[in-house]
Amino acid sequence: MNKVLIAAYGTLRKGYGNSRLVDKENNWLGTGKTVEKYQMKANGIPYVNKTPDTNIVVDLWEIDQELDLPKVDRLEGYDPSDHEGSWYKREKIKVELNNKIVEAYLYFNDGNGTIIKTGDYAAKY
Repeated sequence: MNKVLIAAYGTLRKGYGNSRLVDKENNWLGTGKTVEKYQMKANGIPYVNKTPDTNIVVDLWEIDQELDLPKVDRLEGYDPSDHEGSWYKREKIKVELNNKIVEAYLYFNDGNGTIIKTGDYAAKY
């Protein structure tokens, strides 16, 4: 089984409704933050775009690339064969977790909404 890391900033975070798609035994690695600064907006659901604003707070999940990643892609409206036509764009980024830097997938979208200056969807504004 190939494992990949997902950096979840919204409804896939631990304890939120969609975390059921990724929450398996011992695969939540903890809460970290993006190394690069991005911008978070929310309009019912959160979006992260590449405008350099703040570090985004994320929960890191280690998931199976063949079994679980396609489920998350479907949730996010991401089609790996049509990157540009997808609702969210999945890209690898660097995340700091427990004073270590790891690479994880994060889903980007340029959606409209209220800017969340904290970069933490759980804390909102």
